[in-house]
Amino acid sequence: MLLNFVSNSLNLSLINEYTHFFLKIKELLKIIEDNKTLTSSYFIENIQININKYGRIVLNKEVDFVVEFNGSNDIEFHIIIEDKEDDNKNTIQKLLCFIFEAALAETFVRKRLIKFVAFDSPFDGEKNSYEDGILNALNELHRKGIQSIITSNEDVLNDPENLLEIKEDYMIRYLESEDKLLGDF
Repeated sequence: MLLNFVSNSLNLSLINEYTHFFLKIKELLKIIEDNKTLTSSYFIENIQININKYGRIVLNKEVDFVVEFNGSNDIEFHIIIEDKEDDNKNTIQKLLCFIFEAALAETFVRKRLIKFVAFDSPFDGEKNSYEDGILNALNELHRKGIQSIITSNEDVLNDPENLLEIKEDYMIRYLESEDKLLGDF
């Protein structure tokens, strides 16, 4: 009788472990299916379209947003730029972040989920020759009803006409050196 009880307890324990294991597999399969649905969604398609749009505006190049699965069936995404310039890598990486943020802002403004974006020094960078494209992207965001908050030093703007346009048409507040918020700069 004791042997039968131990045997039944082991069987019940194994059944519980297998049940738990199969439930975890079922959860994992649902996550994988949800990920597949997300990667082919209208939302991702809009982000892809907007990244390409802002890539052309800022860099005057094709920029693609690729969504795929890795070996673990997790979603990964990459931003691919045609004709990448290796000598200007840091600036290009910074501008790709700018493009991604602008694309997300335009995607979300359609759903009335976002009203403004903030960019930290978008005009800065080594050999940044994309000043006109950045300003055109900011103008496009403005036309879409998105307020852009940017921080920048005016001496990084190479084109005096761009600086004049920013000061006359868009600037709300200009911080002087005595407007320091915290510490020495």
